[in-house]
Amino acid sequence: MRILVVDHDPETLQQAIAQLGNLGFDATGTIDEGEAQGLFPGHDLLVLASGVDEDIKATLTGAFPGPVATPRSRRTLLKSVRHHILQG
Repeated sequence: MRILVVDHDPETLQQAIAQLGNLGFDATGTIDEGEAQGLFPGHDLLVLASGVDEDIKATLTGAFPGPVATPRSRRTLLKSVRHHILQG
């Protein structure tokens, strides 16, 4: 499963990607909206962190063809991802 993680904070983004990678997921990330839309092909799940601007969230959610997770915090990131994996 390929997961695209979008966050405004590079440090938090890298931590989230590391967490997912440690579980065996192919996780990538970006903080730039244009890059994120360019990375959509091949991703199964989009994870939008709570700190991402609401307008950017709306744009990305509307453009991404698959399921979208919006965890409230880094702590709930893995829980959200697991939920979407089980649902899928």
